[in-house]
Amino acid sequence: IFFGANDARLPDETNIQHVPIDEYGSNLKEIVKAFQNLKSKHIVLVTPPPLNEEQWANRDAQNGTTADDTDAKSRADRQNEITKKYAEKCKSVAAELGLKSVDLWESIDSSSENFSDGVHFSEKGSKLVYQSIVKIIGEFIPELVVEFTEKINSSSSSDLKQCGPWWDQINDNLVPDFINGSNKKQRTQ
Repeated sequence: IFFGANDARLPDETNIQHVPIDEYGSNLKEIVKAFQNLKSKHIVLVTPPPLNEEQWANRDAQNGTTADDTDAKSRADRQNEITKKYAEKCKSVAAELGLKSVDLWESIDSSSENFSDGVHFSEKGSKLVYQSIVKIIGEFIPELVVEFTEKINSSSSSDLKQCGPWWDQINDNLVPDFINGSNKKQRTQ
């Protein structure tokens, strides 16, 4: 279960992805519970990784817009200082529930070579994520280890075909009740 990077976005009136940290922790517990109710044997929580703040803040310029980049960092809607707290919350939920966790916060550095835009993984970053997850599976669930021999790529530059809606196209009608439970939130779009 790999959530937290978007939840950790800074709150503002236009940001529907931000989730307060205590709610994030509660949501992780509910998601784990939903999988446990489905009799899932192996559940691993994955922390959000650090980000490259400068690369993310300058993404407008990278995309060809003419935004004034002198104050790019202050315009950023994500900060490592905040994301680290979400990574710690993820680890504490895993410990509380007796689950294993993959600590991407510690295993991936925020260098630009690990990210395509400061948040989404580059090919190198994707390989590090894969290696971190395979390591924990190998240690605790060795029968599930699979060797990946194909090119690994991030969703932002992958040749893989999309098989579902984008995050901002999901509404509560598309999310099964066993995930939402009675805590369905109204989303504004």
